[in-house]
Amino acid sequence: MRLANFFIALFFTTTGFAQTGPDKYWVQFTDKNNSPFSIENPLEFLSERAIERRFREQVTIDASDLPVNPHYIDAVLSIGGIELWHTSRWMNAITIKTTLPEKLNEINALPFVATTRSVAAFRPDLPPAHQKSTATPFDTNRYGAAYQQIAQLNGHLLHAAGFQGHGQHIALMDAGYRDVDQLICFEHLRNEGRLHQVADYVVSFGVSDVADWSNHGTVVLSTMAADLPNRFRGTAPDAHYYLFRTEDGGSEYIIEEDHWIAGVEHADRIGVDLINSSLGYSEYDDENQSHSTDDMDGQTTRISRAASIAASKGIIVVTSAGNRGHTDWRIITAPGDAPGIVTVGSVDSTGTHSWFSSYGPSSDNRVKPEVMAMGEAAACVTLNDEIVRLNGTSFASPITCGLIACLREAHPLRRSDEIIDAVIRSSSHFTAPNDSMGYGIPDFWRAHLLLRGNQPVESQSVVLYPNPTTDRVFVEWNTQNSEEPTCIWRLIDVSGRALGVGQLHTVNQRVLGNFGLPAGCPSGTYLLELQRGTERTVSRLQVNRNQ
Repeated sequence: MRLANFFIALFFTTTGFAQTGPDKYWVQFTDKNNSPFSIENPLEFLSERAIERRFREQVTIDASDLPVNPHYIDAVLSIGGIELWHTSRWMNAITIKTTLPEKLNEINALPFVATTRSVAAFRPDLPPAHQKSTATPFDTNRYGAAYQQIAQLNGHLLHAAGFQGHGQHIALMDAGYRDVDQLICFEHLRNEGRLHQVADYVVSFGVSDVADWSNHGTVVLSTMAADLPNRFRGTAPDAHYYLFRTEDGGSEYIIEEDHWIAGVEHADRIGVDLINSSLGYSEYDDENQSHSTDDMDGQTTRISRAASIAASKGIIVVTSAGNRGHTDWRIITAPGDAPGIVTVGSVDSTGTHSWFSSYGPSSDNRVKPEVMAMGEAAACVTLNDEIVRLNGTSFASPITCGLIACLREAHPLRRSDEIIDAVIRSSSHFTAPNDSMGYGIPDFWRAHLLLRGNQPVESQSVVLYPNPTTDRVFVEWNTQNSEEPTCIWRLIDVSGRALGVGQLHTVNQRVLGNFGLPAGCPSGTYLLELQRGTERTVSRLQVNRNQ
């Protein structure tokens, strides 16, 4: 998406370049047959944290998790004159670079290649972009200028209860994070090892420094993570942040969707919990690559399909609705049309729909955007630690994402879909959603109460012994279910991380069995979650390694 379309202000200077010829192509494979990877050995291609998330979210590791068959990639590259740019395991495809388009005939002749498609144009690399910023007056309370946009969502109440994103891992897909390695507002993240510059997917293999280029990602990150005492405080200042550059502000070609998919798949591999994407895609410099409003059905664009796949892996994906509400396009942009994610539109400080915020619904008539947050005159921190007020759904999205992370911290046993459902049910227009406001402005304290009011309780029918234990625990549970043959146990620490998972023996309505404590389980209090079919309960387990 062209930056001016999602950032309503004078922020970036870009230089135009003429298209001199296509050079990047999407290569779609037919299958993953004869792969050296197997879903029985997921540690070969997923991190432990990514596997733990799947256990926690009750997501099965399947063929979509398998990497692209490396033999297929080698065969394409062996043709010569071809450079590998991206791989996508979810889409079973690669992006390549070649200045020899006649090579496509040889690629298409390979028996495992389904199709190829141009996705970009050749142009020189752009120099770093700079932002023009203006200081603005700010409040004097602990949140400073950020108070209004947080209090509008009752996020300050979650903070007061002690939930500020601790233990949550959030990835950002954006255009660059200029000076993120220097600004004082992020010093707490750097000092505590919670700011991770991961990869630049606009350049091949992520070799560029994401702290260069655009500062759009810098101001987006500030709404969640910045901390300037009594001047500004973000919505999730205690979270971990992983920075990906996927957007190229100098041109607009469909390859940027490939960048985004590569970044999101990388974020899944390393085990993030949430993704914020303040980007949207609709029309391109090459009209043949442009989408139509009918394409906003959650299925047509590959970026939207990838967003839904990420959600199916247990990641909470939050994205901006787009700033096309005042244009002929008018509606949301991809991937905001994807099912299963949270698309956020913009309101002003009074809760009124912003003039630029894109409308719903999706072209297949689903409610979009899901929720709204303050993106008009939103407070942000920019270069030189200046506080500015900016317009754009780019800021409504991360403000919301940060508070969803806090809600997730408060309810570590909840699945992602349960968290999202509570946010939607807490919203101002939940009973009467519309095209401009979706389900409305969420109340995160109400969402917290909704989740707490329906929390799994400690069952009197569960017996754990010994409790406290040193190395092994025996379990008895009298259930209502006599047909489901499997009972799954999960041992969960106070941050919500699953330390172990396994099965227990069942006979009729009784669950009976035992298991040894997983490695890396020190003394402390844990939650033992038991699930048999639709029945689910939790019990406290005390571990004392000193006995």
